[in-house]
Amino acid sequence: MLNYQKLEKTNGLIGGYAISEKKFRKHLSLTNIEGRFEKMSIKKIVYIIGGCMGVGLGAIGAVVPMIPAFPFLLLAAFCFGRSSEKLNNWFINTKLYKNNLESYVQGRGMTWNTKIRIMITVTILMTIGFIMMNQVTVGRIVLVCVWGFHILYFVFGVKTLKEETE
Repeated sequence: MLNYQKLEKTNGLIGGYAISEKKFRKHLSLTNIEGRFEKMSIKKIVYIIGGCMGVGLGAIGAVVPMIPAFPFLLLAAFCFGRSSEKLNNWFINTKLYKNNLESYVQGRGMTWNTKIRIMITVTILMTIGFIMMNQVTVGRIVLVCVWGFHILYFVFGVKTLKEETE
C-alpha cells in the first residue's frame, strides 16, 4: 500500500503515472493516516449479511402466506441500522418496509389484518413444533407459554391502527 509520504515524495506519481492534484487528494481522503484503505469490521459485514438475508426472507414472506415477513424485515431494519447508513436509508425507502414495518417502527402500531396474519402464522408454526415434541413435555409447556405471551402481546401490547381505505 502507498503511504502519504511516498505519494508526497513522488509528486503525485502512482504506479509510475502522473496524477492530478485533485485525484491525489481524493486518494488521500479515501485512506487513513498511514495511507491504507479502511477495512470493514467483521461485525459490520455480519450485520450487512444479516440485513440482506432479512430483506430476502421478508420479501418471500410478503408473498408466501406461511412465512412471516414482519420478523425478517425487523431483522433487516436492525442490521442495516447498525451497519450502514446508506443501506439503512435505502431499506426504509422501499415499498416492502413502508407496507409492512414503517407504522410499527414509528410506534404507531399495526392494523388488525397485520396482527391477525402474524398471529395465525406463528400459531401454525408453533402447532407444528408442538406436535413434533410429543415426547418432550417441558418443550410443549414452553411452546404454549411462548405462544400465549405472543398472542397477548399482539392483542394488548401493540397499538391497533384503523385500516386505510384508498
